[in-house]
Amino acid sequence: MGVYRPDDMHSQAQPFGPTAGRFRLAMRRLAATVSIISTSENGVRHGMTATSVVSVSMEPPSLLVSINQLASIRDPLLRRRRFCVNLLSDRHKIYSEVFSGRLNGEERFSVGAWKQDEHDVPYLEDAQASISCVIAHTVEYGSHTIVIGRVLEARVAPPIEPLIHLDGNCTSLRAVAG
Repeated sequence: MGVYRPDDMHSQAQPFGPTAGRFRLAMRRLAATVSIISTSENGVRHGMTATSVVSVSMEPPSLLVSINQLASIRDPLLRRRRFCVNLLSDRHKIYSEVFSGRLNGEERFSVGAWKQDEHDVPYLEDAQASISCVIAHTVEYGSHTIVIGRVLEARVAPPIEPLIHLDGNCTSLRAVAG
């Protein structure tokens, strides 16, 4: 297997060129838990499906979310500065579809049991985990805004049965292992 080096764009040994298509193909091999990012602003709820969520630090507890700058949630989230990361279970596949564009705006929250925390941020009651955050830092990079959130609270529900995004599809650990 060759290695892609951005500074060696003309190497004959590399199987991956610096194209968006090849990079997208490579990222289809990166399994990730599917989440719904949620926030509210002036009583209006906003949400989106995301797979680009990662823990950053245990001290202070924090996580990173990457949001496309064209996503409808981006501006309300940046203004409000509070959000929740709702980790989906394998029984929530329809939720990921709804928050990926099947429904728009407030209609998205008609699917699932949503509650509001003490700061009026929506969270999914039966999520694998719902992690409430306040924005600690943001970075604009390429087409996305990287948001680092300081964790305020984490709600966790057993059992561990995450919805996994792999190769452009949502699946379960049982299906991947089976």
